[in-house]
Amino acid sequence: MLYKNGLGVERCDLTAKNLFQYGTDAGVPAAMSELRRCYDEGIGVERDPIKAVEFVKRGVAGNDPMGYAICAYYNLHGHNVAVNTSLGFKMAKKASKNNLGLNNLAKCYAHGIGVQRDPLKAFKLLTENVEVHKDGFSILAVAESYEEGMGVQANLGKVAELYKRGTELTAWQRPYFQGYYGLRLIRGIGVAQDRISGWKMIRRSIQGNMLLAGTQKVSATDLVTVSSLIWCMLCDATNVPHKWRVGLME
Repeated sequence: MLYKNGLGVERCDLTAKNLFQYGTDAGVPAAMSELRRCYDEGIGVERDPIKAVEFVKRGVAGNDPMGYAICAYYNLHGHNVAVNTSLGFKMAKKASKNNLGLNNLAKCYAHGIGVQRDPLKAFKLLTENVEVHKDGFSILAVAESYEEGMGVQANLGKVAELYKRGTELTAWQRPYFQGYYGLRLIRGIGVAQDRISGWKMIRRSIQGNMLLAGTQKVSATDLVTVSSLIWCMLCDATNVPHKWRVGLME
């Protein structure tokens, strides 16, 4: 992981891939999961979806919770395999102690994928996930439920509260929530309007994403923070502090 993310050493995808291979050969489930990702995303090796699927199957055969969770994701979303909602739901149930697996299981109940639709059960699973894992994916899923009124009455105040909670997570998850929460502060969505604090939050989000860019911990979806910034400038440019319009990173 150090070589993959460039933490304390010069980043080298090939070295990271080889170390994950070594761990996989030694029977370490976590290494197998990371090696699967290398082949899935082309990290240190040419992208090979077939090999990625092979490692997912090996994880399932070894009763690895992450293997179940990834298998559920692949089959529910048709990633590298044909969509198979029945198998996806089955794997999500087996992975229910894993936060990714539990989120997948909740989505199945929320939208009736491979099982009878039950939004209330979906929301219960998501809230349990937040309390157990306290990670960004879980918090985001519950926030989306409150925003869409899925299994619970819509509540924009709760959405803002959850995004604020997300701003206190680990360094690689914070920027995403800082962008969204900053936008809500600027527009007064579910929280008292505070443009100055909102812009400070978005600024921190951009700074955080720039610091993480070299580690590949920032996904394409995190560009929403920059999109939010541009959108706010266009809609309400006169309320952007002048020094931030001139040089956001000063």
